[in-house]
Parts: sequence; C-alpha cells; structure tokens
Amino acid sequence: MSMICQTCDDLLIAYRHSVSLLREAVEKGLGTVGGDSRLISIEATRLSQQCRDTPAVLLAHWRRDHRAVAAQAGA
Repeated sequence: MSMICQTCDDLLIAYRHSVSLLREAVEKGLGTVGGDSRLISIEATRLSQQCRDTPAVLLAHWRRDHRAVAAQAGA
C-alpha cells in the first residue's frame, strides 16, 4: 500500500512491524514463566508505547508536509 510520500510509507511500515512484534511478544509472554516473562513484559510495554506514538508522528508529518491532506482529514 503506497501512501503520499516515502516518509508516510516508512511510518506505516514501521507501525505495522511494531504491531506484529507486539503481538508476538504478548503471545510469548502468555506462555512464559519466570525471568523471561519480565523481559517480554518490558519489551511488550515498549512496543505498545511505540504503537500508540506512531499515529501521532504520522499526523504531525501530515500537518507539516502535507497540509492539504491534513485539512481533508480534519486534522
């Protein structure tokens, strides 16, 4: 799926990758007991935050570099 520019594409790809890694970390964490579960939990928390942050980064990019798109999106 191609968006407006390479930066938009890169942000979308990074977001999808983070979501995939988060899903894997959560699935691993459900079956883990002991020390590994703490590391998986820390990684899942980091990835979760990254997934929440990426849409804001994309929106800021749109506002800065694609004003017409941001206006159409109501941003």
